[in-house]
Amino acid sequence: MRISEKAKKTVSRKTFMAVVVSMMVCLLFVTPVFAASSFYSKTTTKLNAINGGKSTTSSLSSGSIIGSDASITQVKLAINVSSGTDPYTLWIKSPNGSWHSYTGPTSSKIWYLDDFNGENPSGTWQIYIVNSGTTTHGNIYPVSTVTVGLTVYYN
Repeated sequence: MRISEKAKKTVSRKTFMAVVVSMMVCLLFVTPVFAASSFYSKTTTKLNAINGGKSTTSSLSSGSIIGSDASITQVKLAINVSSGTDPYTLWIKSPNGSWHSYTGPTSSKIWYLDDFNGENPSGTWQIYIVNSGTTTHGNIYPVSTVTVGLTVYYN
């Protein structure tokens, strides 16, 4: 019994597609494991500061970190600024205890920081804002309202 060339090509295509689908399924199940082991994301509560004052401090826990010698490679901040926000300073304390302050944007931004690189990512981050005490929007009292999404990348 002879197999036609057309039948050989059909079998070959089906085999190829089966291999491709198998590889895609493997990637689908493996990729989240790799991603989950190299970063974590948390979001602050809404941070409100008025008339030169300080907001409440939002504490963000890292959760479990894989590896005892993990170190931060980059920190990403997704800063969501409410409309009409006046100037403020953003304060961040890492789990290692190092503090950094930044002049906060008055419109929503994404920042990538390397100030915490090399530190241990495990523990609790603390974030708050301090209103500058000046208004640029004609408010009776200067007001700043911000929410910060923190993503910590580590190896």
